[in-house]
Amino acid sequence: RLPTPTFSCSSTKTLPVLPPVVKPEAPSSLYAMVTRNATHPPLMNPFTLTQASPFKEQKHWRPPSQSIGNNFSPAAADISLNKLARVSDISHKVSSRVVCREEQEKGGPSRPMSPEQQLLEMKALEADRAAARGLPSERDLERYTYYINKGIPDDMLAPPPEQLWKKLDEYTPRKLVSAWPNLASELRSEIRTDYNYSLRKSIVDYILLDPEERKRLFIQWLPIPYPSYVVRSPVPWHTKKRQASQFCQRSLFLPSELTLEIQNIWQDEFAQLRFVEVDKIRELDAPLEPEAFEGIIVSHCKKTRDILRTNWIPKCARAFIDHRNTWAHLLPAKSTDSMEPVRSFFACMAALMSKQLRSIVDQSLKDLLEMLQEHQAGGRMWILILAPFTNIFIGSM
Repeated sequence: RLPTPTFSCSSTKTLPVLPPVVKPEAPSSLYAMVTRNATHPPLMNPFTLTQASPFKEQKHWRPPSQSIGNNFSPAAADISLNKLARVSDISHKVSSRVVCREEQEKGGPSRPMSPEQQLLEMKALEADRAAARGLPSERDLERYTYYINKGIPDDMLAPPPEQLWKKLDEYTPRKLVSAWPNLASELRSEIRTDYNYSLRKSIVDYILLDPEERKRLFIQWLPIPYPSYVVRSPVPWHTKKRQASQFCQRSLFLPSELTLEIQNIWQDEFAQLRFVEVDKIRELDAPLEPEAFEGIIVSHCKKTRDILRTNWIPKCARAFIDHRNTWAHLLPAKSTDSMEPVRSFFACMAALMSKQLRSIVDQSLKDLLEMLQEHQAGGRMWILILAPFTNIFIGSM
């Protein structure tokens, strides 16, 4: 425990304060500020150009560009840009071939641990951390709570992001908001309060990672958070998945910008085309003779073929030119180099475009079959035979 100072505060009994004022009826503003700060030393430095700057940076006398490392991790508190080695000073460079040879000598990747082994390892690490720290006293808890609730001014806290409220509006049903408006406003206020508290707690926890700050703020030990164990399931298929992904990239050239552009062109403009427009055939009033029916189908096929030749193929060719950076490196640099990579690339693109073309052929045949199956039972003349319009009776006079 920290030693009890000579001048103790009446509330904490352990923190130093100033001696009694000579004229208690009219204390100065400086004396009041120092007395208040003696009970609870300030957490953030208000006399800085940047907001949310802790007092631990004040003793170093360095600009903000030199204190970036300390803002990321307390382990980098003494690192400054002036002490870092320059690129010209680094004479020894490790060869990439040596690194690759060392990786090959290590062997394959280790097998993933089972969930039981992961739990045992995480519990052992948590036990080591618990053995290295003690339990907080009542004074530590009181001061820790005070700095979370009152130690950080409101103007130093970033407001909740606007995207948060937009997402909440998107995922909240409108009927529920209109049915319970008071409950919706209460929930929004609760979200804002929880966000504010979490932000304050994160800042205080980060500052108290520094032992010097804990000593300055008279907080010896922090509350021990409840351990959360996240178990990663074993993934024996990871190596096979990576090999399959590399095969798709090398052999099928997937995924790439060019294949995505060709897919977008097809889905946006040409996926709804049909070689036989059955809707227009259904709109015809009179029955069709076989020759006329065949002529209509041939005209529909020619029309769709012309659209594909005049629109689809030029747009795909333009996509090849615009995204030539995806296949230009496959071209041979010398006359003696192989043309097989670029041939494989264009063969894959041709297979993709053939698959797209085959999709509308299959769908057109399916639509035509469904239309023909509507007349599977034959004509409708049998209805007149079974139920004639007029009954004629023939009898003798």
